[in-house]
Amino acid sequence: MKSKALKQGTKIEMEHTKGKKIQDKKRSKNRTDLARKIAKDHIDELGAQYYDPKKGLPALEKKLKKKSK
Repeated sequence: MKSKALKQGTKIEMEHTKGKKIQDKKRSKNRTDLARKIAKDHIDELGAQYYDPKKGLPALEKKLKKKSK
């Protein structure tokens, strides 16, 4: 489950790396690495369910979009 969550989380976190200059070239070689690090930190802190499409962040974002219409 963790690897699936990491893949989903990396995809979601890519939106936070757009236009970002990578400061630490030793730790983050590109935007994907940075997004993966952010996703891993969230999974470590909040658990793999954070990126679960039915219960986690994607579901919450979908619910908020419906409310704003």
